Amino acid sequence: WKEGTERKIEKEREEERRNRQESKERKRERERKKKDRQRKGEWKEGTERKRERGKERERERRLRATVFSPAPRWGLSVSFSGRLANMATHVFLTGPPGIGKTTLIRKAAEILKSSGIPIDGFYTEEVRESGRRTGFDVVTLNGRRGILSRVGSGHSAARHEYRVGQYVVDLASFEQLALPLLRNITRENRD
Repeated sequence: WKEGTERKIEKEREEERRNRQESKERKRERERKKKDRQRKGEWKEGTERKRERGKERERERRLRATVFSPAPRWGLSVSFSGRLANMATHVFLTGPPGIGKTTLIRKAAEILKSSGIPIDGFYTEEVRESGRRTGFDVVTLNGRRGILSRVGSGHSAARHEYRVGQYVVDLASFEQLALPLLRNITRENRD
């Protein structure tokens, strides 16, 4: 019984040694191939290309998941209206915070302007001080900026103060920047 067990243990050890040796040889072969590719400049470029393709796929996946989300509260909602043949003349963009609405508007405006397409409009932008949100600005697509709202004190300083939650709305600033744009849109719809 002892001899059989010892032979069995010896066989197992021999098999483990062979497996380790084969594993080392496979590893050496992989390293040799990797060094050859590195020497030729293929490995690094291929790896970077794969990484970039992966990032691109992830961006596309996130965009698709955002724009085409079945739950509107989690998605990005885009509404189009206008009378030009299948070309939107007005865009209304809504969605939860941090989803990329402002970035999308800025990029789209930049692309349209560089293509020579006349555009007009505005968006709101968060204002932060020391990492804390203190209000919002209204920004026109031609670069003009005005105060939309700021965190107000606990009491009303003026009789005609407009509040939305903790924010005091600067109606005069909003009217000065945004109303002319809205009037232009209304005028275009009548023409």
